[in-house]
Amino acid sequence: DSISGRIAQKLYEGADVQVTGFEEARLPDDHFDVVISNVPFGDYSPRDPKYLRKYSIHNYFFRKAMDKLRPGGVVAFITSRYTMDAREKGIRDFRDEMEDLGRFLGAVRLPETAFRGNAATDVVTDIVFFQKWQEEEDRVGEGGGPVLPLRHGAPEVKVEVNDYFNRHPEQVLGKHSLGGTMYGGNQYTVEDDGTFTEGSLLEAIGRIVQGRSIPEAPAGIDTEP
Repeated sequence: DSISGRIAQKLYEGADVQVTGFEEARLPDDHFDVVISNVPFGDYSPRDPKYLRKYSIHNYFFRKAMDKLRPGGVVAFITSRYTMDAREKGIRDFRDEMEDLGRFLGAVRLPETAFRGNAATDVVTDIVFFQKWQEEEDRVGEGGGPVLPLRHGAPEVKVEVNDYFNRHPEQVLGKHSLGGTMYGGNQYTVEDDGTFTEGSLLEAIGRIVQGRSIPEAPAGIDTEP
């Protein structure tokens, strides 16, 4: 967005603010400590000649961000629930590909009303954390095997949700429901049952990052801005 970008350039004159699409941004690989984004949602794919695979827009942000992180760096994204829940057929599961690049640290699922006030939308979103592997690490993800296998949800909700949320129900800040979404009835959503607060969100993120840290940059990596 040109207006937002130019305002940011004026406010942060010492920062490299690029008003462009992520696929065209001039950013070095293997460089950044942290990549943070509220990624775009939508049923489309950006054109980036670096990647032969056609990624959905939200998965593309994850994939490219991992290339931009230095070893040990962390990506923290707000994304559509389909990064976690989607079933992919005919191609390698995107979550398996991500496990090759980094460790899945955890996620927080937000109720559909989380962004109603500032974005006028009701949609289930996740905050997802990955940490890029370091060369010497034993590359074992959450539970081993595929990072995030899909399973059926709780018995009272006959939908498929990511198994991570079955094993960690405390990371869902609301109630699984088939009450319907802004796109139609009888669809999976997460209702706000009063558990979603600033405090509960900080606690959920704290459970993910507890004991984690970003290691010092290895020799040879330029850490200057």
